[in-house]
Amino acid sequence: MATDRFSFDGKARLIKISEDTNAVVDSLAVCKFALLGASLEEYAQLLAGATGLPYTGQGLMKTGEEIITLERGYNERNGFTHADDLLPERFFTEAGTPGEGIEVPRVDRARYLEELERYYRIRTSKQ
Repeated sequence: MATDRFSFDGKARLIKISEDTNAVVDSLAVCKFALLGASLEEYAQLLAGATGLPYTGQGLMKTGEEIITLERGYNERNGFTHADDLLPERFFTEAGTPGEGIEVPRVDRARYLEELERYYRIRTSKQ
């Protein structure tokens, strides 16, 4: 699904899905680019074949969610706070470096904070 990289619309949910998926792929010790050719359902089938245990794509996503939750808990216990999820100040006050035919606007602080709170709600909700 294509998204506007300069828009916050829907990004909180996309980030959660991406984090969960990448946590699973990292735990399987496979190249992230392999996801371009195989789905999590296919990885689940391979894992089930190798271990003899039942796995599903949804089950792997749940595992990814649990991995991220553990990582965030570890970071919190080691002093990371909400402030560590903020962008550097200059992202809110300066435009980015433009490319040919592309203008990179400064980040809208209010929208960023709104989407960050939405991310926290999505990350902590029981889905």
